[in-house]
Amino acid sequence: MADQVFAVLGLVFCALVWGSMLLGPARTQGLRQRASAWWRRTSAARRAPAPPRQPDPRQAREAAEALIERARRAAQVEREGNVYRPDRFHERKNGKDGKDKLH
Repeated sequence: MADQVFAVLGLVFCALVWGSMLLGPARTQGLRQRASAWWRRTSAARRAPAPPRQPDPRQAREAAEALIERARRAAQVEREGNVYRPDRFHERKNGKDGKDKLH
């Protein structure tokens, strides 16, 4: 089986060499350039990730507003302007060794 594969590869190689001799150097160079450009395009397209999809501005705004509203409803904290003052931060009391309970 391997012998047949090598024989076919050798035959294809010989056909390509004979074809380039028949076409001449100018046409062969043009074919090589086109083949090289095609290979670069296809390989670059395979390597490159898909371009990011731009989100709909209206959907983004609605999602942000919903997230902000959900955060406001969920948080049971005391506020001083834009500063959150959760009760758990005020619960630090010194233990026996003088350190607070959080450390």
